[in-house]
Amino acid sequence: MTTRIAAGLATALVACAANAADIAHHSLPEGFAYPEGIAVEKDGSAFYTPSAEDGTLIRVDLASGEARTIAAGGVLTASDAPFPGLLGLKLDDQGRLWIAGGRTGSMLVVSTKDGGVVEKLQSTRQSSLINDVAFAGGYAYFTDSLNPELWRVPVKEKVTAPEKWIDFTGSPIQYTEGVNLNGIAATREGKALIVVQMNNGRLFRIDTATKKIDPIDAGGAALSGGDGLVVDGNTLYVVRQTEDEIVALELSRDQRTAKEVGRFKDAALMYPATAAKAGDKLLVVNTQFNRKGSKDPQLPFEIVGIPLATLKEASR
Repeated sequence: MTTRIAAGLATALVACAANAADIAHHSLPEGFAYPEGIAVEKDGSAFYTPSAEDGTLIRVDLASGEARTIAAGGVLTASDAPFPGLLGLKLDDQGRLWIAGGRTGSMLVVSTKDGGVVEKLQSTRQSSLINDVAFAGGYAYFTDSLNPELWRVPVKEKVTAPEKWIDFTGSPIQYTEGVNLNGIAATREGKALIVVQMNNGRLFRIDTATKKIDPIDAGGAALSGGDGLVVDGNTLYVVRQTEDEIVALELSRDQRTAKEVGRFKDAALMYPATAAKAGDKLLVVNTQFNRKGSKDPQLPFEIVGIPLATLKEASR
C-alpha cells in the first residue's frame, strides 16, 4: 500500500511539473502595473493590454516578447481617474480597440496605429463600472457591473452614441449588492451572448435577436467570482478571479445547460481576470488587484498562456 501511494504521488508530481512547464509566462514592461483586459490580434501574433491604474496601453509580440506603448499613461484616462480604469477590450477589423472604461463610466474606441481616441462614449449614470465588452452581429456590447443594464454600440467606421440596449429590471438577471454582470462573450455567429454575474456565479444566455434571457444551468458548478469568459466552440472558459482558477464548461447545443469538464488551479494564476484565446492556449491576465492596497505585487506583472488541453483535463 505504501509503495502504491508513493508511486501515485510521484506520478502526480510529474504531471504537475509537466503542466507547469507548459505554461508560458509573458512578462510586461517595467513600470506597467495592474493589467486587467486583453485582446489578441487576428493572427494570434500579439496581444494588447491596458493598465487599470493609469491607462497605459501596450502591444506585446508573443514570439519575441517585445512590448510597444500604444498610448502612454494619462492619455486615455485622466491621471486622477478612479481605480480601476481601463478593463475589458476587443479588437475590431479596422484596427480599433473597444475598451470598457471601468469606474470612469466610459466606453472608448482607440486606434492601435497611433493610440488616438477615435471616440469616447459615456454612461449616463453618475456611478458606473463598465467592465467588459464583446462583439456580436456588428455591435459591441458593454456590461455595467453596478447598474442593471447592457450597453450596445454599432461597430461601424463612424462611431455613434451608445444605446441602453437592455434594462435588466424585472428580468431573470437580478442585480444585488457588489459586482454583478462582469464577463461577456459571444457564441458562434453572434446569435447569443453569455454573461456571468460575478457576485453569485450565475451564467445567463441573452439572445441577440429577441433579447430573451435564459439562465444557464451549470449543474451546481462553483462559479462565484467569475470574471472573464471565453467561448471556444461548445466550450466555455470561466476565469474565477477570487479563487485563482479557470473552469472549463461544455455547453449544450442550445447553450442553456453546461457541464463542468475541467477546473484548473495553479500558482501561476494571481488574481486573474479576463482571458483570450491565442492558438492552442488561453492567455490569462494576472491583475494582482488584491495586492494593490498592500502595494506588494509580484513583479513583473504578466500574462500567462495555458494550453487549452490542460484546462479541459484539469481536475486539481
